[in-house]
Formats: sequence, C-alpha cells, structure tokens
Amino acid sequence: AQEGTLFYDFKRSYFGAYLDEGVREFDWINILIDEFRERFPRVIGSMPLSTAWFYKYDSLESHAGGIGIHADQAAVNINIWLTEDDA
Repeated sequence: AQEGTLFYDFKRSYFGAYLDEGVREFDWINILIDEFRERFPRVIGSMPLSTAWFYKYDSLESHAGGIGIHADQAAVNINIWLTEDDA
C-alpha cells in the first residue's frame, strides 16, 4: 500500500483512489470482494459492490488529520485500515 501506484487524487493531505476510476481493473479488488462474500454470506449476500475508495496518508506527517469524521450511506459498509507492522 505504501508504494501503491493506484493513488493519484491529492486532497488536503492525502491521496485517493476510486473503484470506477481504475481500482476495479486490479485483480486483488475482485479477489477481496469474493472473499468477503464467502466469509460473510448473510451480511453481503448477492449485493453488488457499488462504491469503493481508498485513501493513503502519513498520520505522523499529516497536520490535517486525514479523513474527518463522517458517515457513509450503505446497506453494508466495510472499513479497513492498513498500518505498519510495528504500529
């Protein structure tokens, strides 16, 4: 994730990447979706993945604090945070 080339949209102090703007083309997103469906069939069922976004920022360097508190409208919402191994 640190070296990921899918991040291109700079906002305040972080970079973004979006499902319909290139992320869907990566094989790993489809593998991830399939694995979530397999592990959470009663939660996700056959609902399609309609929106996904990814943000990358350095929490030690970011004075803006990254993504602010918010709510995402969704029937199912999954958040994943990637951190350093020693975090």
